[in-house]
Amino acid sequence: MSHVAGKVAIVTGAAQGIGAGPARALAYAGARVVTCDVQPGTDATVDVSQPDQVRRFVDDVVGRHGPVGILVNNAGVCRITDPLDPWDKALDDFDFQVGTNFKGEYLMGRAVFPSMVEGGGGHVVNIATDHICRPSDFPYNGGYFDVYDSTKWALLGLTRGWANALGPKGIRVNALSMGATDSGMLRGFTKAATGADPTEEVVASWMRPEQIGALLLELLEEGPDGRTGENIPIIVGRPIVLPPRAS
Repeated sequence: MSHVAGKVAIVTGAAQGIGAGPARALAYAGARVVTCDVQPGTDATVDVSQPDQVRRFVDDVVGRHGPVGILVNNAGVCRITDPLDPWDKALDDFDFQVGTNFKGEYLMGRAVFPSMVEGGGGHVVNIATDHICRPSDFPYNGGYFDVYDSTKWALLGLTRGWANALGPKGIRVNALSMGATDSGMLRGFTKAATGADPTEEVVASWMRPEQIGALLLELLEEGPDGRTGENIPIIVGRPIVLPPRAS
């Protein structure tokens, strides 16, 4: 029996890239998927950093479709930052990235949880980054992402805190820490770094959104007794599989 079919699922940041893959996979599996983004191409235009927009969106979804059973907290932004940036740029970059990557995830969770409890439980998947969980034989040597990486560390704090607090209510909360996955963001950064669009060879080395969607479905299909509070790294060039459950 599927644990996804018939469930109301919200996917944020679903206009393209990583968010689009899970949205399609959930719809194919029979979930009633409602998507949002600040970009066109989704069911609703929502800036997740804005409490009023989040509240209206979630209330509308629940009013139209019933309790939310699945939340994929994917909406995210990234800017290159340097600890020596000018003061005004540093403040703007901080507010922009924390607003979406951390505050936005927090707001979506807080808006959705009462509905999940009413519906008897559910599952939240927060999308983080492999920057913060690289294996020892594949270290992360990148720089200029101090704010971005900090927001993703904070997101893991939410993941663990929510899992502990909401487990007795039947809500599972996990994180997927993504490596290089084909998206507009990654293509833009590649062009900024190299001065040219990524080559077909480079793009072929990246993971695909549909692969992430398939893994997310596998995670959800563990059902109410599945893992919770885990951060699952997904490293480019390595098998895209769920690891054994943490003991």
